Amino acid sequence: MQRLQGPCSAHILYRQFTTTAPVFATPKRRPRKGYRGEEKGHGPDITRVQISKTMSYLLRHGAVQEGMPMRSDGYVRVNDLLKHPMLRSVDFMTLEQVVKEDAKGRYHLMLDPTVDKVTPSALSVEHWWICATQGHSISTVQLDLEPILSAANIPMALHGTTEKAWKTIAVHGISRMTRTHIHLAQGFDTDGVVSGIRDSSRILIFIDVAKALEAGIKFYLSKNGVVLTPGNESGYLEPRFFHKVERVGRKFVQLPLDSLGS
Repeated sequence: MQRLQGPCSAHILYRQFTTTAPVFATPKRRPRKGYRGEEKGHGPDITRVQISKTMSYLLRHGAVQEGMPMRSDGYVRVNDLLKHPMLRSVDFMTLEQVVKEDAKGRYHLMLDPTVDKVTPSALSVEHWWICATQGHSISTVQLDLEPILSAANIPMALHGTTEKAWKTIAVHGISRMTRTHIHLAQGFDTDGVVSGIRDSSRILIFIDVAKALEAGIKFYLSKNGVVLTPGNESGYLEPRFFHKVERVGRKFVQLPLDSLGS
C-alpha cells in the first residue's frame, strides 16, 4: 500500500501558513517551472500547464462526450488522446514529460500488455495507454483502487476546503459533487505540494477513518496516494465523521465540532 512515511513535525508551516497537520517526508521532485507563482500567459512551461489542463478534462470528465474510446478502468490510447484537436500539436515526448513532471501524479502511462510481441524498434505511440489516477466524473469508470480496510493503513485523512464552502460542509458534510469520489490527503509533503488538497484551502477537516469504516463508509487508495471515498448513499461524508477541523492562518485555530453531531 502506498503511504507517506515519517512525520517530521507536529506544528508546521504549510504554504506560508501555520497548521498542526504533520508533514511526511517524500522523495524530492523536480521543480515545476511556470505551474505556480507566475501570471497566466508567462513562464517557459506555460504550454505544458495548458496541456495538463486539457488532459485532465479529457481523462477525468470529457472523453465520452468528445467521442474518445475509454476502457472501463479509465485508460485511453495515447494515440487517440493526441488526435484531439486541442492536443494535435503535442508529441509523445512532451506528453511523457508532462506526466513525469506532474508533482501530484495525476496521470499514469502504461505500455500495452501485448507489447512483448513487438520488437523494441517497432514500438510507437500506438502501444501506449494513459489514464487519470483519480478525480473522474465519468460514472462508468472503475479505477484500479486499493481498498483501505483499517485506519491503521494510512497515517491520516484530511480534506482541504475554503471558508465559504465550510459553512455548508459544517451542516451537510463533504460532498463528492459530480465526481465519483471525495478526495482526502494523507498529510503534507515537505515541499507543501500534496495530492488531494487545493491551494485555496484554508480549512482543514481531519476525518475519523476508523469511525467511518465502522459505519460502513468505504475508503480506497489511488495510484498516486490520494485517499478516496464515495461517501454515503447520497455522496456525502457526514460531519459526524470529522475528528477535528482547523482554520489555517498565521496561527492555527481549531474550530469547535459541538454542533456537527456525534
